[in-house]
Amino acid sequence: MSVWSIILFVLAALYAVGAIFEFPIFFEGNPKTRWLMAKVGGKRNWKIVLLVLAVIFLILAVLLR
Repeated sequence: MSVWSIILFVLAALYAVGAIFEFPIFFEGNPKTRWLMAKVGGKRNWKIVLLVLAVIFLILAVLLR
């Protein structure tokens, strides 16, 4: 596997775990994240964004292997 593939896979796993379990860094712990959550429309929509990013990064990791 290439280095980019491994990095994208780790990012996908991190975003998926962040969407399933509510870590403070992904939600209220970070001021930039609070701002993004307000723009996206709340915690539920933010979880959907995290899952979509996880799927995109996972697909890219598989394509780059």
